[in-house]
Amino acid sequence: MTHWWDIAQGIGAIFTAIGVFGGAFAIRSQYKQTRELVRQNVREDQDRRLHQASRVAAWIEPPDTRNGNYSMDVQVAVANSNRLPVYHGQLVIKYPSQKIVGTLEVLDVVPPGTHTGSYSVAVDGPGPVGKPIVYLFFQDRNQVCWEQNSLGELEEVGGTGDLLEAARRAAGLS
Repeated sequence: MTHWWDIAQGIGAIFTAIGVFGGAFAIRSQYKQTRELVRQNVREDQDRRLHQASRVAAWIEPPDTRNGNYSMDVQVAVANSNRLPVYHGQLVIKYPSQKIVGTLEVLDVVPPGTHTGSYSVAVDGPGPVGKPIVYLFFQDRNQVCWEQNSLGELEEVGGTGDLLEAARRAAGLS
C-alpha cells in the first residue's frame, strides 16, 4: 500500500531535480553571457587603444625636382589628425639597401596637424640608394607606446624605455 507521504516525497524529489537542472542551466547561461561581455569589452578596449594611434602617421614626401632642385635630404611628413598631441615622437629614416645606420630624429611632441621636415640621411657611398623608408614611434595620451613601421602598420611597444630602444633598434643604433 502506498502512503500519501510517499507520493509527496516523490513529487518533491521530481521538483528538486527540476530545480537543480534549471539552476545549472541558469548558471551556464549566465557564464556564457559574462564570457561574451568580457570578449566585447576586450574588443572595445582594443578599438579605444587604437583610435588615437591610428590617426597618427608618417610618410616620405616625393622630392621636389622643379627647377633642377635635387637634394639628398629626405622630406618627411608627420600627421596627427587627433585633437590632442602625441608624445615622445621619434622618426627613423633610412635606406633599406644601405648597411649604414639610419637617422633618428626626436620630435618630442607631435601636435595636431600635418608637419613636414627635411632630414639628412647618411648613405654608404655613391650610387643608387633606392627609396628611403620611415618609422614613427610615439606615445598616445593613454601612455601606450606605438611603432608605425615602414608599411604603415601599427604595433604596440612596451613603455617609454622600450619605445626609445625600439627606435634605436630600427635605426640600427643598438
